Amino acid sequence: MTEPAEDRPLKRTIPPDLQTQVEEIQKKIPRTTAHHGQEIREWEQDQTTFLETRATRHILESLPSHNCIVVTGSSGCGKSSNIHQAALHLRDRFGYEIIPVLTGPTDIMNYYNENKKQVFVVDDICGKETINTHTLLTWRDYSEKMEKIFKVADKDVASKNDEMVSKVSSPKLLLSCRLHIYKEAQFQRITLFTKKECNLLSPELCLLEAERMHMLQRYLSDDIITKLNLKQVTENVDYFPLLCKLSKDKTSEEVKKLFKSPLGSIKRNIHNIINENRDQFCALTLTILFGGEFNTEWLTKMDLKSTS
Repeated sequence: MTEPAEDRPLKRTIPPDLQTQVEEIQKKIPRTTAHHGQEIREWEQDQTTFLETRATRHILESLPSHNCIVVTGSSGCGKSSNIHQAALHLRDRFGYEIIPVLTGPTDIMNYYNENKKQVFVVDDICGKETINTHTLLTWRDYSEKMEKIFKVADKDVASKNDEMVSKVSSPKLLLSCRLHIYKEAQFQRITLFTKKECNLLSPELCLLEAERMHMLQRYLSDDIITKLNLKQVTENVDYFPLLCKLSKDKTSEEVKKLFKSPLGSIKRNIHNIINENRDQFCALTLTILFGGEFNTEWLTKMDLKSTS
């Protein structure tokens, strides 16, 4: 016996083109999640050599009262390392989910979940050598939505208990930005980004001499430090953390060249990449052409198209 029409379950059909789009999105979700995991694993590996400095402690102490923190400085001074370690701190101590922002504010809109504790991490938010106007405008277009997501509870209204909960549960946005870009008038118009700056080159947060020595010891043996008299290079060089990182696993002679003539050493490394590893050279070229914003997911999308 045929059921009356009103008793039959409604069959919902999805147009073929929309179904295709849904399937494509579903295919990309695991890859994106895996890419996040890969990024975070690299940060975890850096924990073995990362040195907590007074700047690091200041950033961690600022997390309860600020939902958006911008860490500024020059190239190689440790901006990215500090926000990465702050994100890991939030994850390990307070159970936050880490979301590395790869493509811009749309990542935040896509992954934001008000029922989860989340920290979003953005490296070199608006470019490196020069400000990326297109990226800046995109962030500015989303500024009102970002303000709503990363707003801080009014301390005069919230009770002490509520305030304590908000310290460990509100969404966080951690940014690294070159100092000259941060000072641009266009950048300063995005008020969310100017509420809390941590300048790693400022007298209050720059590396102390003792911190520089401890950092050297994380990467090099005491014998090499003494033999090369590296105490002399612990003077105020902005990119000192980068020099330490580059010195890892190098011979005594290579370390000497690196610290005595860092630019020459970096040029030689690039020359070796060009001559010996074409894949790395290709990756380096793409990074330069795209201003440090080349997204490896584009390669995955290209692979999907070529195999379909």
